[in-house]
Amino acid sequence: MTIKEIGANELVSMMAGQSVRIIDVREKFEVDMGTIESAEHIPLRTIPTKMSGIDKDSPVIIICRSGNRSYQACSFLMSKGYENVINLRGGVTGWARDGYGFAQLAS
Repeated sequence: MTIKEIGANELVSMMAGQSVRIIDVREKFEVDMGTIESAEHIPLRTIPTKMSGIDKDSPVIIICRSGNRSYQACSFLMSKGYENVINLRGGVTGWARDGYGFAQLAS
């Protein structure tokens, strides 16, 4: 099983060209410090109970701090038949390192 990964620049290009679902799997206190604009918060530990709300046919970008938890989420979802999950390589740390800013999640 190969998990597709993209970098921050590729994500920005995707966001400019289409509607992209982004799921942030970090804990709430981490997300409260800022996340990628339009990301929704679904903590990693809740993915098994929330996955029915994730469309199997549409691309979904999974993000976390460094790319490790999002990789785990992608791996889990792929084991359940999801084929369009994409890991953000480097997570929000890489996003910031590449010069992109953060938004606050809507409450």
